[in-house]
Amino acid sequence: SIHLALTGLLITVISLLPGVSGAGHLGGAVAGAVAAVLLHLHRFGSRPVRVLALASLLVLAPAGVFLLKERSDRDPGWKPAIEKADQETFADLKQRLEKLEKSQHALNESHLEELLGIHPNRRDPQLLREALDELPDLIEQFRDAADHLDRMGPLRSEQAEKQRLAALDYFQKRADLLELIQRHLKDKMNWQNQEARAKEVIRAQGRWRRSREQ
Repeated sequence: SIHLALTGLLITVISLLPGVSGAGHLGGAVAGAVAAVLLHLHRFGSRPVRVLALASLLVLAPAGVFLLKERSDRDPGWKPAIEKADQETFADLKQRLEKLEKSQHALNESHLEELLGIHPNRRDPQLLREALDELPDLIEQFRDAADHLDRMGPLRSEQAEKQRLAALDYFQKRADLLELIQRHLKDKMNWQNQEARAKEVIRAQGRWRRSREQ
């Protein structure tokens, strides 16, 4: 009909514009035509044909996604788009992670360094109460951040995946260290023998920071 001809002409013209994927429009047109045929068979075909058409319709969308992923994995032209999408996905979370790290750093400077640097019997009771009040929530936030990082992977962008893995390693280690600090403060234990654990976390933190600078 005239409407179909005009629609086809419009799609063709748009596909020729700069920055518009002609292959994408062609793929959509082919998929739409296949879906239209299957819908027609499902409506007017015999019972076996209707069942087969319905099954094919259910498979059509996942098959399209699979083919698109296969093409994007093999075609270098997709790499900039994948990099951009993954970096945007990571950007909002990165702000949250940096804010959380600043909160930990502030507590470390205001309370933990002083409390852990002296004998347990000489720790300031007020500072100790405040630190023990803040630590559970901070530990939970670090655990939640690590869980989020774990669930969102793996990312397809090599650079974004390096950042994710470095952040995951650091936030897991930091949560473990904060729990260890909490236990030492509660049980009035000396911290001097745990310096190796603290240095391991600092190294993980450095790897995460370097991954953001690359």
